[in-house]
Amino acid sequence: MTAPEQPLPSKSETEPDEQDSLVKGVRLHGERHQRSLREGTPSVARQLAMIGVLGWIIVVPMLVGLFVGHWLDGWIKHDSTFLRRFIGLGRDH
Repeated sequence: MTAPEQPLPSKSETEPDEQDSLVKGVRLHGERHQRSLREGTPSVARQLAMIGVLGWIIVVPMLVGLFVGHWLDGWIKHDSTFLRRFIGLGRDH
């Protein structure tokens, strides 16, 4: 006696669901891997430039806060009230 034949799954049952987060993650990882194979690793200069930009993103708001706070303290004749507050605002931006 033979087992009854199972019908073949339809095409929609065998293809991955495009809304599934796992499928999206795997596809994105594959695309990034292919791009890295094509373009290669970034040069040391490019990596240092990215680190430099990160430094400026952190330092510039603090320096702006320093100068604005110092100017306001001098204008209003306070000790360093605005200076400390604006440096803190620049740090927390």
